[in-house]
Amino acid sequence: MAKKTPALLYIIGVGFFLASLVHLLALWMVFHSWSWLRVFEIEPGTGYLVFKNLFFALGFLLAGIVLLRRVHWAPWLGGVLLLAEAAWLWLDRTVLNQSPLPFARHIFALVITLLLLGVGTLSMWVLSPFMHPATRASSFEEANEEKS
Repeated sequence: MAKKTPALLYIIGVGFFLASLVHLLALWMVFHSWSWLRVFEIEPGTGYLVFKNLFFALGFLLAGIVLLRRVHWAPWLGGVLLLAEAAWLWLDRTVLNQSPLPFARHIFALVITLLLLGVGTLSMWVLSPFMHPATRASSFEEANEEKS
């Protein structure tokens, strides 16, 4: 009997698509405000903003697609992306920010980040049994096994 797909799979998949959309909109705003960003000489620079938002937009789009297709490595990819997003957020907030806040002003955001990261990681762990099992070895690996 086939396992019934949990609603959590669709909720997390839609969440990944929404995260991808947020990063695409941020990327669009970088290009839309390019002249102003260059005039005010933001640090670490416009190239950094383009790279960061493009990386996470494509990453979350891929994670959403493979999660909904139930590829066996999808929970691992989703968990790595969630961890990378959280780490990058805190790198931006603390190290790369031009006017950093004192630590006391970061506590609430840190607690929310850890809570969301924990929920996301646990969701990936809960969804892992519902992924399709890995397929057979590739033809290259099969050819090497036959030669041995």
